[in-house]
Amino acid sequence: MTGDRIRLIDHELAFPRTLIGDRESPWQLGGLQWLKDPRRHIFYDSLSKHASILEFRSIRRAWTALSDSRLGEIRAAIPQEWGEALPAVDQALGQVRKARDNMNGVISEVKRVLT
Repeated sequence: MTGDRIRLIDHELAFPRTLIGDRESPWQLGGLQWLKDPRRHIFYDSLSKHASILEFRSIRRAWTALSDSRLGEIRAAIPQEWGEALPAVDQALGQVRKARDNMNGVISEVKRVLT
């Protein structure tokens, strides 16, 4: 939560196993092509209709501000009782790092797929 705004993320949808596996990275050309299938992303049609007015500066700023130390804090907050899920958490955090480090490419691919 930041100030008076809350952002909710459904992490199961953000990092489903099928996306972490053999798919192209989202910063590579074609890496987000799967989003064009309306069964894969409920908001694709609406977003693509308004692609020309979408603003990505705040998204880029938030992702690039996500430090390794903050990701470490997030990992440390995961209960050890999650046991067998911990490798998936580590894999998801690794994907977050890669996306952060390649955010310009991710945003370029999002723009390409939406237009």
